[in-house]
Amino acid sequence: DVHKPSIGLILSRIDKAINSSSSDNNNNTTEQYNLYTPEKDPFNDDASTEEDGTTITPTLPPLHDNNNDNNELPLYSNVRIFAGDGIKLLYSIPTSSLSKVIITFPDPWYKDRHKEFRILQGHTLDDIHRVLLKKSSSNDNNNNGGGQLCLATDHPVFQSWVLKLTKEKKFRQLPLSNNHHRTTWLPVISKYEQKGWEEDRPTLLTCWEAI
Repeated sequence: DVHKPSIGLILSRIDKAINSSSSDNNNNTTEQYNLYTPEKDPFNDDASTEEDGTTITPTLPPLHDNNNDNNELPLYSNVRIFAGDGIKLLYSIPTSSLSKVIITFPDPWYKDRHKEFRILQGHTLDDIHRVLLKKSSSNDNNNNGGGQLCLATDHPVFQSWVLKLTKEKKFRQLPLSNNHHRTTWLPVISKYEQKGWEEDRPTLLTCWEAI
């Protein structure tokens, strides 16, 4: 079932991440979720800097609307959770209806004999392309561009696999700057990314536009 989460675990984690990031940047304890900044990234190569030298930093709206008398209502009322195989859900999503599909740290199945188990396959990319907005779509909310597929992984074998597949499909790779920088689609550091950093694995980010 696709359902709305209650004001519980997920929204509490968002609230905790925002509050902990703003109140204590020098805390040595590792939170399960916290906002990304270049200073926290041990592999940062200054890719988070604009041409004028200003740093791109993530911004998220507050968890609650302070102007609303009923402060128990979350602003994240459009969140939906599908507790199951996301690929099965993908098949039921209407054509040209999504502005972005984000895949973060999937199991790489890095051995060649296991490649058929990787989440991204040729047919999967076909269906992702189907649900993404296209440049010709009149209902385009993505700066008049096509919908985007964004991938975060810490395994080069998996990234190479997807790069090869997307070259055979109707996707155009985007530069990771300005509107496509990670702070616009991956503003948090998850426990999976943190674990990769601790094991000396940099995060590999790639975005494509559906054409």
